Amino acid sequence: MDIKADLINDLEAMIDGIPFGASSWFDFVSRLASDFPGSFAAIHNANFSLSQLNSFYPYNIGDDFVRSYRDHYAALNPWEGYWARVPAGTVAASERVAPAAMFQNSEFYNDWLKPQNNVAAGSGLKIAGDDGETIRLLMHYPLDKAASYDDNAVRVMERLRGSLGRTMQMLRSMRESTEAEIGRAALVARGDRAAFVVDAGCHVEEANDRAEALFRAGQAVAVRHGRVVLRQPSAHEQFSEAVWRLCRGEPVALNSLPLENEVGRWLVSIAAIGSGATYEISGLLAFRRRVFVTITPLSAERLSFPERATTRRLFQLSPAEHDLCARLMQGYTLNEIADATGISRETARSRLKSIFIKTGVTRQAELILLFSKLVL
Repeated sequence: MDIKADLINDLEAMIDGIPFGASSWFDFVSRLASDFPGSFAAIHNANFSLSQLNSFYPYNIGDDFVRSYRDHYAALNPWEGYWARVPAGTVAASERVAPAAMFQNSEFYNDWLKPQNNVAAGSGLKIAGDDGETIRLLMHYPLDKAASYDDNAVRVMERLRGSLGRTMQMLRSMRESTEAEIGRAALVARGDRAAFVVDAGCHVEEANDRAEALFRAGQAVAVRHGRVVLRQPSAHEQFSEAVWRLCRGEPVALNSLPLENEVGRWLVSIAAIGSGATYEISGLLAFRRRVFVTITPLSAERLSFPERATTRRLFQLSPAEHDLCARLMQGYTLNEIADATGISRETARSRLKSIFIKTGVTRQAELILLFSKLVL
């Protein structure tokens, strides 16, 4: 099989026509697959460290197979182990580096790949890969076509490697600039306290002056090799787990936790910023979720709580609601409060919802910060 001379020219012209949008990526992979009859092509962005498929633009794959790949099979693809290990710029034919025969007993092969006209052979180009994110161009075609398709598919991808790599580098730089702006905007909104932004691995990306001073003091929190470490092991374990889950887009029960050691006490509050569903660069690069962190010192005075008459006058809190808020301020969890006061956990959650309505907040962290201001 000979590759038509105009194929690479057409694909390079598409790359030069950036910025790509979603429709442009579909056009790109459809043009690639058109010269390889019986094949399908796709470009996608996967985050192996978070087990996420960020974006996926396929051509010649049925809608049901696209949905099932997004929802289930992307995480089971046995070839992804190879692509996670190799450096960016690698081009390979699957039958030469990881033959389909290796995976014939896998769920991915039998339930997703084989039913699609047995397109078990393929070729791919790893365009970029760092920070757990891998962007790859791939093709799949029937095994009986591998002998004629492999060399030509590899040749095309090798010709496109430089152009796609440069384009992706520019798009990622655009994303990083925008992410930095969003992080700085979040810090400005909380300039009255130590605040910083971390990624899924707790690496610090932005920090205000108060946070930098806190890092240098090393009493509540330290930075080691660029990563935030709370100076209380049990609190750090909870913190890092919550950060990781928030960056995956998962809900977490924890949005604040007390930090205490021989030096003092602090309140650590966390919230996710950004959403892959609402922000993208060129359709392919989803905004990477980050976590916004504030740390509030809790001195002996700040551990006090307004009198019942004050909370009743300001927010119409009942005595039981007042007591729950006071215990939250002291660092107790909702479950611990339920156990200590002899009420069910469901009653404690119901009481907290009522407090949210009366105070106009939606999260425990906001509630604690609201009362912190009243006792400053």
